[in-house]
Amino acid sequence: MMEVEGLPFYSLYLPPHSAKPSPEEIRLWSQSFDKLMRNPAGRNVFREFLRTEYSEENMLFWLACEDLKQEANGSAVQEKAYSIYENYISIFSPKERAMFKAATSKKFEICTSV
Repeated sequence: MMEVEGLPFYSLYLPPHSAKPSPEEIRLWSQSFDKLMRNPAGRNVFREFLRTEYSEENMLFWLACEDLKQEANGSAVQEKAYSIYENYISIFSPKERAMFKAATSKKFEICTSV
């Protein structure tokens, strides 16, 4: 495992007072992004890393879309899709995704066609 000044590399991104992931959890993270994101400690480490890169909204957008894909209730789908649009896609959004800035009117289809 890579170390920085005697500490495991992942520990640089753990929020203070968060649970330390086990070696088995860390090993599973290396197998797939999905395993990293399904693990609370993995999400914390990844989110803290994204904060250092000024791109935390990427993960928040992904999580919102994953939540939308799991929704079965039609009105809840519509509400969540609109929330994603307002929070991440709209040009008026404080978290507007860079990848959507150059998009045309098909912006909203990215989330709703999932």
